[in-house]
Amino acid sequence: MSMARYYNIMIVPDGVESPFGIKLRSWVFKGLIGGAVALTVCLILFFVFYGHIISRAARTDQLARENEALKRYKYKLLLLEENMKETQKIVSKISSLAGVDFKIPELPPDSPAITVAVIDSGICAEHPDLAGRIGAGYDFVEDDTTPQDAAGHG
Repeated sequence: MSMARYYNIMIVPDGVESPFGIKLRSWVFKGLIGGAVALTVCLILFFVFYGHIISRAARTDQLARENEALKRYKYKLLLLEENMKETQKIVSKISSLAGVDFKIPELPPDSPAITVAVIDSGICAEHPDLAGRIGAGYDFVEDDTTPQDAAGHG
């Protein structure tokens, strides 16, 4: 018959003359250590997955803000398109009253993006209408490839 193994855990607080001890069977001690390791692993996994959920929630909020901005942009484009159609009608009426045979050409709906070149002292690259839409070019005033306006009026 084998003897049961025991672990003695001694607690010695400061300022106390006699230490306090606990005698545990080896399987109880190993179970406590295993439980502490399992708890630590569970806490680490919890915070890893919780961080992932929080980052997805933040990304969702960012996408919602971008979606709202795109909706506002689409609304502005629709207004611009309505104004252009109204302007075409007015120009057609004025040209017919003046006896001029002039018609504003229609852009086909599948027309490619239009590139606009600016001949000026530069632009304000941070302007909301231009942000992220500036193509490659050359700045002849400052002799570089940055189109930022040095005069400040953009």
